[in-house]
Amino acid sequence: MPAFTHTYGRWAVKGSFNKWFADSIDDQGLPSWMAAAVVNFDYPATPVTFPSFSVTWLGRRAEQVSQGEFVESSGGTRYKGQRWREVIEVRCWETRDGNPSWEQRLEQMADMVTRLLQGTKSVAVNDLYAGTASPSATGAILRVVGIEETTAPHDPNLSVEQRRFIVTATWVERWAA
Repeated sequence: MPAFTHTYGRWAVKGSFNKWFADSIDDQGLPSWMAAAVVNFDYPATPVTFPSFSVTWLGRRAEQVSQGEFVESSGGTRYKGQRWREVIEVRCWETRDGNPSWEQRLEQMADMVTRLLQGTKSVAVNDLYAGTASPSATGAILRVVGIEETTAPHDPNLSVEQRRFIVTATWVERWAA
């Protein structure tokens, strides 16, 4: 029996965005006080290291792309599909403990996130079903369509501070008709 694969599935979209975010937040340059950009994924609780970022996929909603759901025809194959609207939470985390510059650092991290997301309108989706070591491009993209900074819920640990961004992104899932 062949292995399950879905080149344009959510696993590929999530993995591609997560890798892009971790690589890009580091590649744009780090402040002198940040030794490395630590990124936690799908982390519902406070990270154990500070400073750090977290990326959590909160949910999605399907949207019809076209009548009959046909999205493209390629090499003689017709594809059906639907657009997904994703809600992604990105947080910046810092601690007050022994850190008189926590507020400045947190604001710099928030600037890093907004600059990265505002400067990026799309993220290439790779075929993670074929392997994660060096996945091939699918030709699909995840479009960043909105960024909103919102109030983060209070952390039970009063020494933990954070900034919270809600990112809206869309992508088209495809399957052979």
